[in-house]
Amino acid sequence: MSEAGVGRARRVEASLAVIATLGTTIAASPPLPADARLSPDEDAWGPREVLAHVTEAVAFWHGEIERVLAAPDGTIPAFGRGPADGARVTIIARDHGLPADVLLTRLGREGTAVAARITRLTPDELARIGRHPAWGDMSVEEIVEATLATHLEGHIEQLRRLLGRT
Repeated sequence: MSEAGVGRARRVEASLAVIATLGTTIAASPPLPADARLSPDEDAWGPREVLAHVTEAVAFWHGEIERVLAAPDGTIPAFGRGPADGARVTIIARDHGLPADVLLTRLGREGTAVAARITRLTPDELARIGRHPAWGDMSVEEIVEATLATHLEGHIEQLRRLLGRT
């Protein structure tokens, strides 16, 4: 266990708690039409699309962290994806019309699991390196920071803007 891991886990947990408090307001916001083609551009999304994305992303990046950690010693495994990734866009298009409480339950379950995992990361695990196709070589500590801690905080700001809360 490391202080860096614990601090980032707390940030993830705090972000998830804020998103949960926005749940009722997100639920009241209309989703984009079910047949709408979602843009990979996150600025084009409404609150439900952001919630669908965050729910999907937390699980995805948790898996990518585990992929890097599971790689044989001395190797630098590939990890990650870009914004236009077909699976990413398809999942958001599929899930944005689900009831907000369904997405929030999923997010809570996966968020709890990833925060617990981050807390348990050792200094050696935090130092493991993976190679992202656009960002290059990153340590697990950098991956957690970029894809979970900072990423969730950014989407909270986006949700607040979309919902008219600053």
